[in-house]
Amino acid sequence: MGVPHDCLIAEKGLDSRLGRYKIIVVPELSLVDDEDATALKKYVQSGGRLLVMGEMGTFFGSGQEIINRETSLSALWAGEEMTGKEMIAFGPPDADEFRAACEKVGISSQLKIESASPIETAVRATDSRRAIHLIRFGDPDALKDRAVTVDCELPKGFQTGEVSVWSPDFASVEMSFSSETVGGRLRVKISRLDDYALLGIVLKSHK
Repeated sequence: MGVPHDCLIAEKGLDSRLGRYKIIVVPELSLVDDEDATALKKYVQSGGRLLVMGEMGTFFGSGQEIINRETSLSALWAGEEMTGKEMIAFGPPDADEFRAACEKVGISSQLKIESASPIETAVRATDSRRAIHLIRFGDPDALKDRAVTVDCELPKGFQTGEVSVWSPDFASVEMSFSSETVGGRLRVKISRLDDYALLGIVLKSHK
């Protein structure tokens, strides 16, 4: 999603670590012990935001046994215990539904990529410059549409200055792009990406 994050290991206990985070994402966590379930419940009741992808808490541990809960935690909390002002979103790993769930709990992805095939990204930043490396996986010749759209969040206090796109795959005349800034986000549409391209952004501070 392009969002800086930490990784929490549930086996080490969650209670003492949850309060430092505004949002916690739980990706298909079937085994949740009662102690960790209680910690997550208190976290949400205290104002935390929980995004669950798929089922959560279908099983719990008791000694050396793994026991099937009658109702999973995700279904139980969404339908009964956690409603009203508490913010919980559920989204399977489908892009559109996942983005909708993210919006519900207030996650705004810093970097979004639209492409016909998977794109790996790496971002390098200084105070006023951003370099976004775009790497396409798979055979580009198998694609009918090689266009890529990059949507990135601008840091507060800055606006777009210059935008450039470069690729070693072909001459610049074969690759065009357009850009626009709307609502604090820069959207760049690149006409063609084969294997690699570098998107450069120069930022200007608001005066």
